[in-house]
Amino acid sequence: MRALLLHNPTSGDGSLTRERLLDALERSDIAPRYCSTDDDDYKAALVEAWDLVVIAGGDGTVAKVVRNLADRSIPVAILPAGTANNVALSLGLKGDPEDIAAHLRDAERRSLDIGSATGPWGERKFIEAVGLGAVAFGHHQ
Repeated sequence: MRALLLHNPTSGDGSLTRERLLDALERSDIAPRYCSTDDDDYKAALVEAWDLVVIAGGDGTVAKVVRNLADRSIPVAILPAGTANNVALSLGLKGDPEDIAAHLRDAERRSLDIGSATGPWGERKFIEAVGLGAVAFGHHQ
């Protein structure tokens, strides 16, 4: 299986290391190519053909990777390692990222929609949230 592991080493408390992730994936018979999302190399890696892309990080990392994934037919696995992990939780992913990684071969597949917002800045893809309209603030005397 050609797998790519994209890891944000500073997500959450930073304790989920490259070595721990690779070890957990090996328990699932996956030996991926590792890239840190702190390096711009990950964008070039996302253009290649993969059987699986594994994202270890928080919501920002998931959004960054998914926005840059060239082939949307490639399955993406999320290992929640951030602070809030809203995207992972909305997909029913709970628990230790290393335990999730060790069981990826048996994991249930779910869809992940990507939204698009267009404005003066151009087009921006998003997966977690979008805000519209004006926010009024009152002031009290």
